[in-house]
Amino acid sequence: MAGRRSVAAARSAQPGQRRNQFRQRIDLRIGAQLTARLVAIAVACADHGDAGGARCGNVIRAIADKGEAAAAAAPLRFEDRVRRGLGLALAHGIAADDRDEMIGEVERSEDLPREAFELIGHHHHRDIAFAQQGERFAGMRVGLRVDRVVVRVIGQHRLVELAEFDVGQAALLVHRALQHDLCAAADEVAGVVRRDRREAAEVKRVIDCRAKVAVGFEQRSVEIETDDGKGQVAHGSGGGGRFFKLQANGGKAPRMNMTRDFAAIVLAAGKGTRMKSDLHKVLHPIAGRPMLDHLLATVDALQPAKKVVVVGAGRDQLENALAGSAETCLQEPQLGTGHAVQQAEESLADHSGDVLVLYGDVPFVKGETMQAMLDRLHAEDRPKVVVLGFEPDDPGHYGRVIADTDGRIDKMVEFKDASEEERACRLCNSGVMAARSADMFELLRRVGNDNAQGEYYLVDIVNIANADGDSCAVVSADTPAEVTGINSRAELARAEAQWQELKREEAMTEGVTLTAPDTVFFSWDTDLAADVTVEPHVVFGPGVSVARGARIRAFSHLEGARVGEGCSVGPYARLRPGAVMEKDSFVGNFVEMKQATLGEGAKASHLTYLGDAEVGAGANIGAGTITCNYDGYFKHKTVIGERAFIGSNSALIAPVRIGTDAIVAAGSAVSRDVGDGDLRMVRGEQVVKPGWADRFHDAMKKKKAADRK
Repeated sequence: MAGRRSVAAARSAQPGQRRNQFRQRIDLRIGAQLTARLVAIAVACADHGDAGGARCGNVIRAIADKGEAAAAAAPLRFEDRVRRGLGLALAHGIAADDRDEMIGEVERSEDLPREAFELIGHHHHRDIAFAQQGERFAGMRVGLRVDRVVVRVIGQHRLVELAEFDVGQAALLVHRALQHDLCAAADEVAGVVRRDRREAAEVKRVIDCRAKVAVGFEQRSVEIETDDGKGQVAHGSGGGGRFFKLQANGGKAPRMNMTRDFAAIVLAAGKGTRMKSDLHKVLHPIAGRPMLDHLLATVDALQPAKKVVVVGAGRDQLENALAGSAETCLQEPQLGTGHAVQQAEESLADHSGDVLVLYGDVPFVKGETMQAMLDRLHAEDRPKVVVLGFEPDDPGHYGRVIADTDGRIDKMVEFKDASEEERACRLCNSGVMAARSADMFELLRRVGNDNAQGEYYLVDIVNIANADGDSCAVVSADTPAEVTGINSRAELARAEAQWQELKREEAMTEGVTLTAPDTVFFSWDTDLAADVTVEPHVVFGPGVSVARGARIRAFSHLEGARVGEGCSVGPYARLRPGAVMEKDSFVGNFVEMKQATLGEGAKASHLTYLGDAEVGAGANIGAGTITCNYDGYFKHKTVIGERAFIGSNSALIAPVRIGTDAIVAAGSAVSRDVGDGDLRMVRGEQVVKPGWADRFHDAMKKKKAADRK
């Protein structure tokens, strides 16, 4: 340590002057307008009582909501809101010898070998020397104080300047880096905050209190990761929200993730008696997929921390169907929706984020709606509960949500208990709710069952929160169809029709021609490219993809098939799982394919079965041809070479191979391989008997006449 101080003393005759020089260099790079946005972010953190580290939602709102005017006004509010524990005491507590030592560390950075520097990407800088400096600073044990932070930032930018000088692009690189899009800002900020939110204590935000910090920067925000001593400096531009960040994570950008830390509870414990089925209600398919899977797929797109499905009747069926994709918890007996949610508390004991309550028989809630509910939960008024409302054409006997124009709920009331004025309200309760985990289960513990059914209702948590003086809010679904519940076969049929209608509209919007849309039925995963034409009465089962320019003719059925570019299918064709049609191939009426590939330009025009077969490019399969693939115990394969010609009414008895350019004569039953270019004709000897038919007819006529007498 003494050696370091001697070096610092030798090379720092005027440390104050050197500091000013370093600071001026950095000011030229950063510019005061770039940090105004980060001041707004810091203020947002203080506003939300989170001075130790910005939450993702606070940061995004600071960028999106406060805007330029708020960023400009932020310094005026800055000291009152941020000074409470963020930097005032730190500006005056560093001993002179410690300052000298740190200044010496910075200056010694000039001697680091230039070849140690490396630039990665166009806005990520990483270098060996930078890591070494970070370790030195971390080892000083001076504490996270303002002078140390400022000197470290000076040193980091000094290193960056040297690196940029070594590659001959100093000014250009900094200028270009500062011109990144606002989306890069959101990406970086959200990524950093989300990565560190679980260890918020590790992130210390030190804000310059303008003139209060002796060596601070004018209106700057500096964020330091104390776990490894490496700095992360973010500058928000006042002109369009550009973003630049020094990053020490291997040169990889944090992945964009605008979703919140939440768990999903899906209620699926009901008996579904109105469905009158041995199959669990939520496992009944819509577009070939269980309705529960529709819902969970939407949830998965938001990347939940946990998924818990509350089960009851039909538990074994649900657990087998989920196959470990979500946790399950048992509700037994079933005592209402509030009681059902309580059963998930143990599964979420280690979850401190938000909770979204959904219903397995309400499968069409959109991901954007779920996200809006979670975002509303973290709005400035921080409601205790967020309810998903909807406005049906006929509100009927739905419970009403009485709310003001800002979506704050005044009252939740059942139809039978509502006044005429309240019944005139069209905003209804869907039952879908969101709350912070601690709030959700605390409120549920206070829900009673003093009602005609003796059950614990989830909706009661809203009125309990309101009675406590807390606010609750409502988010409205785009359409009533989004919160359609399915409890009977008739409702299942209506849900299927609703889904098919939306899928048809989507297909036509994406460039698919449906000549009679109402007669075409899709599966949940049907994939049609632009310029595909689908004629009337076509059914797509699961697992079908159709490439550009293909035509699916009327009355065809496809499942588990891949149709290539420019192909033609049908009419009256059936493609079963494993069917593959390569470019410009053709199957006509009453052709069936299963586990078979039809090569490019190959044709099977009519009345043909191709099972467990491989047909080469340009081959022609005549009418009535059958690949005999099953011997009663095992399946066998038929291989037909390129440009082979199979005559009508031929039986190819597998396993068998027909060579390239070979011909199989019509009516042949082929059980042995046919070589390339060979003709195979398998027929009985042709016999001709002149006049035999005339004699036969005469004899039969005489016999018939005799029988009449």
